[in-house]
Amino acid sequence: MDLREQGAQLDIQQKGMVVLLAVEGNNNAGGRGMSLPELADFMKEMGCIGALNLDGGGSSFMVVNGKQTIESSDATERAVVSAIILKKK
Repeated sequence: MDLREQGAQLDIQQKGMVVLLAVEGNNNAGGRGMSLPELADFMKEMGCIGALNLDGGGSSFMVVNGKQTIESSDATERAVVSAIILKKK
């Protein structure tokens, strides 16, 4: 069974570009989520050659320039256990 869930992904494209993706799912905003096979196919279509699947479900969260990009699946804020932070040099 391929469950559709909210999740986060870090991917690398052939030329070294890093792609960060947060998938919204199972929430009031209408996000359907993605199964891991769907996510893998999507990243391949985007030209990614390597990937790291990060935490999934309601704890998935992404902030870009100080703004939240996806709504939590259970509409509650959770403690951050791990994070990836990217900053300009």
